[in-house]
Amino acid sequence: MGGYRDGAPRTVSIVDAGARKPMQIEVVVPIEDMGSLGKVTTELRSGPATAAGVERRTSIWPSITPKILELVQQHRSTIIFCNARRGAERLAA
Repeated sequence: MGGYRDGAPRTVSIVDAGARKPMQIEVVVPIEDMGSLGKVTTELRSGPATAAGVERRTSIWPSITPKILELVQQHRSTIIFCNARRGAERLAA
């Protein structure tokens, strides 16, 4: 991308870096059965008394956050892709 200077094309040099940085990409699913997600659970949880009457569903989040922490601690750099700001904020917290 040389552009123009005073209406004339600028001189450019094409540089070949010659090496590509190796990447390791994995898709990791921290639970065995994705089909069990979203099912109603009878597990009792601590909290306000009003929470006892609320229907709870199984979630992947209790499995995701410890796995991400483990991966971050094992590497010098980690990129985490989130599909929404809420997910990114939840992981950051």
